Amino acid sequence: MVSLKWCSNQSKGFRLVEPNKNMSEGYMELAKSSIGTMNREKGKNNVFSISAGYYSMYYALYGVMINIGIKCEIHACSIKFMENFLDEFYSKEDMENIYSAFKLRNSVQYYVGTIIEDTQIKILQNNAQDFVSKSMKILMSLNETKIIEIRDKFADTK
Repeated sequence: MVSLKWCSNQSKGFRLVEPNKNMSEGYMELAKSSIGTMNREKGKNNVFSISAGYYSMYYALYGVMINIGIKCEIHACSIKFMENFLDEFYSKEDMENIYSAFKLRNSVQYYVGTIIEDTQIKILQNNAQDFVSKSMKILMSLNETKIIEIRDKFADTK
């Protein structure tokens, strides 16, 4: 697993940027669109359904991060950010769900022929929809004070 320090030292790792509501909304639209793709591919193409399910979660998380003003192009690092700075909003179960989806997506995309149980796919699909909904609620609840608090906490770890 990656560390905060490692992520901060990578060229595509953590970067403080200006919080961007418009870009955040764009990522949330991508998340919702990915849910649609996941649902359309159910039972037809498991690789696409799994990938879309994971990406719906990732885009939702990234939408929250961009709203706060954190840029990161390394998926494992974005999940690490969530674990360390968004634990007030996301539960331990949410964190386990996105990490599990990340591993499942990697398995089917990078190891062709990986056998995935139908129950794993159904769990991912349910978790993805819940995660996106929760992320939208988080975005609605974030205010400037909380954003500054998270950014300051992040800056203190660098």
